[in-house]
Amino acid sequence: MRRSRALDRDAHRQAFGGQHPEGAAGARTGGQPPADHLQQAHPRAGFAQHRSHARAHPRNRAGRPCDGPGLDRPVRGPGPFSSRRRDAARPHGGHRRERTRCAGQGRAPDGRPARKRGRRRSRGGRRMSEAAGITPVSRLPPRSRVPVPPFVGTTLVPIVLALVAGGLVLAAIGTDPLAYYAYVLERGLLRLRGLQATLVHMIPLLILGAALIVSFRSGLWNLGIDGQYMLGMLTAGALAPHLVQAMPLAPALGLSALAGGVAGTLWALPPAWLRARHGTNEVISGLMMSLIATSLVAALVKLWLRDPASLEPQTLTLAVGDRLPMIPGTDVNVGLVLALLVVLGVHAMMTRTAAGLRFRVLGLNPAAARHAGFGGPVLAMSVLCLSGFLGGLAGSVELIGALGKMQASWNPAYGFAVVPLVFLSRFNGLALILLAFAFSVLEIGGASAATRLDVPQDFTLVLVGFVLIFLALAEYLAQRRAET
Repeated sequence: MRRSRALDRDAHRQAFGGQHPEGAAGARTGGQPPADHLQQAHPRAGFAQHRSHARAHPRNRAGRPCDGPGLDRPVRGPGPFSSRRRDAARPHGGHRRERTRCAGQGRAPDGRPARKRGRRRSRGGRRMSEAAGITPVSRLPPRSRVPVPPFVGTTLVPIVLALVAGGLVLAAIGTDPLAYYAYVLERGLLRLRGLQATLVHMIPLLILGAALIVSFRSGLWNLGIDGQYMLGMLTAGALAPHLVQAMPLAPALGLSALAGGVAGTLWALPPAWLRARHGTNEVISGLMMSLIATSLVAALVKLWLRDPASLEPQTLTLAVGDRLPMIPGTDVNVGLVLALLVVLGVHAMMTRTAAGLRFRVLGLNPAAARHAGFGGPVLAMSVLCLSGFLGGLAGSVELIGALGKMQASWNPAYGFAVVPLVFLSRFNGLALILLAFAFSVLEIGGASAATRLDVPQDFTLVLVGFVLIFLALAEYLAQRRAET
């Protein structure tokens, strides 16, 4: 069989390359082996043990010599023969990141790549480490964290911290915090009369909370809810005393309540139109409309709607017998039932209907709502108008159920008190009912404690401010926890 030119060239190199450059002149000690003992070259590259060229000095990828077992394998074939793909070093930046190792390291004696550590399997198809009862590190379960319900970190913790901070403020002004909170619970919850006052007080809070759930969950901020509440109350106070004399009580009160809702819708329409038409921030326009409503209501009551028989500027008084009927055996009017139905209806609409789905999609991704053909501007106007209707309805139900008249100086600012309740409830109507009840207990009991324990009556607003601060902090920490 003919010898390859590459084999002859390699043999010539071995004859002279083995002598030391500074050694004595003369022939090599070993000499060439007989020709009949030389291995014949294969026309193809073949396997590593079939090659007849000299083994190259082991070098790593950086070109530096290295030592170790199995490091004397060549990387490329000799002479004109093509390189073997599995013997060539993988280029940097390939699909698999490897450590810098010596050429030929990690190969079997036959030249084939050795199996990776941990990949040998037993006869049953499992890894040998698994067959030996050893769990691989990659399959170890991650370090488990103690599961914390979301409402604990974002609802209960801010409330508890707000009460603690309020207790520190009470201690700073010389009042026993435990005595104050105990008196609040006694007056607002444990006594029957205080409990009934608490239930009446939570009626407008529930309806306003439902209005804010609609807007907040849709990604719109109807912070002009106080102005809509004031306009709804004024409208019902101006119409109800005249309607009860012209028609039966039930339709008269119903029309008064609906008129208050329509007034709230009309007052929410300018911010809604500006948002839909020009993209104006509804927060700024809503707050401006709320301030305008406060001044407008006071002016209308003093100039045109004032009761001539009253010394104070107020509307005509609706007689007690002409107001919403009471729940049998209590001093709570049926407005509580209406408020509960409104909250439950809003909760069902936002979670169970197609309209609620459109509102939620608008809040999560306005671009997706437009892409789905929901009509972004029209949908935004619908959300704000519905929220305004509920805000006006809250004011009208408050007037025809409990107050009976509208005073020029009346501005309870329920809207800003309901905002933290809505966020604490996580936009859930069922949770809103519990939080509105707790806030009403604090309001009624705090009003009694203000006169008995010499505590400022606005201390409840201080607690609301603490709740907002700790709520924002809890949201920040929850977001950081989710990122990590």
